[in-house]
Amino acid sequence: MIRLLFAHGWAMQASLWDGLRAALGAELSGSCLLREPGYFSEPLVDPRPECPVLAVGHSLGLLGLLLRPPPHLAGLVSINGFSRFSAAPDHPSGVAPRILRRMRQRLSGAPEQVAVEFRRRCGLPPASGVAAPAPLAAGLDLLEAADGRESLRRLAVPVVALAGAGDRVAPPELSRACFTSPFWLAGGHVLPQTHPADCARAIRCVLERLA
Repeated sequence: MIRLLFAHGWAMQASLWDGLRAALGAELSGSCLLREPGYFSEPLVDPRPECPVLAVGHSLGLLGLLLRPPPHLAGLVSINGFSRFSAAPDHPSGVAPRILRRMRQRLSGAPEQVAVEFRRRCGLPPASGVAAPAPLAAGLDLLEAADGRESLRRLAVPVVALAGAGDRVAPPELSRACFTSPFWLAGGHVLPQTHPADCARAIRCVLERLA
């Protein structure tokens, strides 16, 4: 049996997956696992499954899966994801580190405002719960410094990447730099919420390959 493991992006919550899980149906979504960084005071959860898993990573969640792959990883689905976010000499399509540093500086004094502004940029309302500065800061540090490109290259499992043609956070040029042939959807940075049926279809296709 293959279980699904979901990991959402920065300043997101597990509710990001609600529409996608509904599109997958009770049989698949009922046994899924959630990796929760605790950006809004939710309990921190890092599942360690004992059976094969198909990991589904959104945005920073995908990078986190590359840095800390779950045991028994059988496949990987990236949704609005990236293997490196910030720009580097060999990664000019990345986002300028100064943007992340500016957010990091503001976070200590106004974590709620920084999170709200980012979620608004993604087309989302404010999150439920109270912003947790430490997990949010750790996430920004990963976005600035972490590099999962070599981990992605070494993966010996099926990898499928979905990207948003109108993504303002992980723009198309970043997706093209990270993935050879991403599948494009006419959406922004929260495809699990805006295109749940398309995301569910991609997950089912990978599951069929693994069956």
